[in-house]
Amino acid sequence: MIIYDSTGTKIIGLDSDRAEDHYNLGVINQSQGKTDDAIRNYVNALRIKPDLAEARSNLATLYYGQGKVVEALKEYKKALKINPDRIEAYCNMGNAYCDLGEFGKAVLCYRAFVEQAPSQYASQVIQVGQLIRDLEQII
Repeated sequence: MIIYDSTGTKIIGLDSDRAEDHYNLGVINQSQGKTDDAIRNYVNALRIKPDLAEARSNLATLYYGQGKVVEALKEYKKALKINPDRIEAYCNMGNAYCDLGEFGKAVLCYRAFVEQAPSQYASQVIQVGQLIRDLEQII
């Protein structure tokens, strides 16, 4: 399968045996708001290459957006196990745990983010730090 943009320029040629092709198509689908197609392509990529952390993280984000919080958490955890440097997953997991009312787990995730965040995340670290303080008052 070959995908073209609106000008007729080839964007991607899909090889059904290459996880990266399915992942790239998932990214395109996600950017176009085609959530179901993106999920299908990320799942296909992960069937071929289960250790593709980017696909797991993107899949988790889509699940979270659909309200599938438990499924999202599973994928974020797998993404972090594959690539512990994907620190944004800690924030996303913290948000998911908050949605589930599991504030203690949320605080642990947010702290992991704050402890590992490089300087380009400075504004998020400040916001997450305040969120941690707020949650600690609840629990």
